[in-house]
Amino acid sequence: MRIFLEHELGAIQKARMLSSDWPATHEILALVDLAVPLFIYAATVCRYIGTKGSNPKKYLNKVLKYENFTFSELERTYLPVLDQLLEEQEEDGKEEWLHAFRDVISSIVVLESPLSTVSLACLLKVSQDEIKCQVDSLHSVLSVPDNEDVPIRLLDLSFREFLVDPQKHGKSPGLSHCLELMSTSSRLRQDMCRLSGLGVLRSEIDEGLVASSLPPELQYACRYWVSHLKQSRQKIIDGDKTHVFLQKHFLHWIEAISLMRESNRCVYLIDTLQALVGIYCSALVFAPETSLVRRTFAEQETQRVQMLSIREADWNACRSTLEGHSSHVMAVAFSPDGQLVASASWDNTVRLWEAATGTCRSTLEGHSSYLVASASRDKTIRLWKAVTGTCCSTLEGHSNIVWAVAFSTDGQAAEAVIPYSSAG
Repeated sequence: MRIFLEHELGAIQKARMLSSDWPATHEILALVDLAVPLFIYAATVCRYIGTKGSNPKKYLNKVLKYENFTFSELERTYLPVLDQLLEEQEEDGKEEWLHAFRDVISSIVVLESPLSTVSLACLLKVSQDEIKCQVDSLHSVLSVPDNEDVPIRLLDLSFREFLVDPQKHGKSPGLSHCLELMSTSSRLRQDMCRLSGLGVLRSEIDEGLVASSLPPELQYACRYWVSHLKQSRQKIIDGDKTHVFLQKHFLHWIEAISLMRESNRCVYLIDTLQALVGIYCSALVFAPETSLVRRTFAEQETQRVQMLSIREADWNACRSTLEGHSSHVMAVAFSPDGQLVASASWDNTVRLWEAATGTCRSTLEGHSSYLVASASRDKTIRLWKAVTGTCCSTLEGHSNIVWAVAFSTDGQAAEAVIPYSSAG
């Protein structure tokens, strides 16, 4: 830590042509004491002291004053940066500055994925100059590129942890901005790419057309507004912004998600949905008479497709049928969180499926004979990584067929089922 601080402050001393005895040894040691055990503190303080146009000596003295107060490690790291910004404002303009700072910086901090200056300006409905003004003095905590089309990023997630109180919930700036952007006229609409006709596959649509119809800020809003809603812990109330948005733009949002190749995010739709205009055909034409989707969006139903069979009165109890094995399925099991389903087949594979969409996430292969779960006639048990589908280890020792295997409740041990007692 000391070597890093001496190197970084030495570089500032040379660049600013300060006296050779700056910083003093006792100042370096004081910074080391303040920094331990957070390296991010040392890095942030050095960026802060070296801020363009700053007085390094003054900024260093300001940082060292915090050793006389009882602050948390994060407060010691970021309070000097924010206090300095506030001190630089005129007294009668501080309230206005704080309001603008909260609007811009708080939105950047809570973003699920970083956005560029151009996209932020569109999402927040402020000028690009306002974005630049707010982030210009925060190079010590933000990565601010010169290119306006390159995302602004947090240098460390601890800055978000410092600013956001996990105990406080309520209105989310991210949610409100996303809903306002998506609800703006001409943003989300039926057939937003103006396709030639029904049944156009996503693979047939030019990526440039999708990008022009769905700019980065709109894609962000479509992708993450539900996350912001969940984080805010707000309930959807009749007549509120979320309820109104869903009433007017639910299918438009589904269309946008499909255009973004992320239809698996929509848990109520099948991931294999390919025909984008088919959203209005399959989701409405085939929706049961009493379904909420049909009753809400009946006026958007296309007249070019007609039902030849009798439409169902209500949804079938069968959520989905998972197909893909080439032989009999001998066993199935849910993951503890209910998000995945594992199926074992006589085709020598185990398949992992997303429970919400029916999508096959991965196929686990490796046994030399028929499988039951991860146990096999080849007398082995295999352990797999669910995320990657790779075999991480093979358990050997049984002298006969292993018919089934199950984990203990704490996940630390596995128990095998065999025809009769054998080694292992």
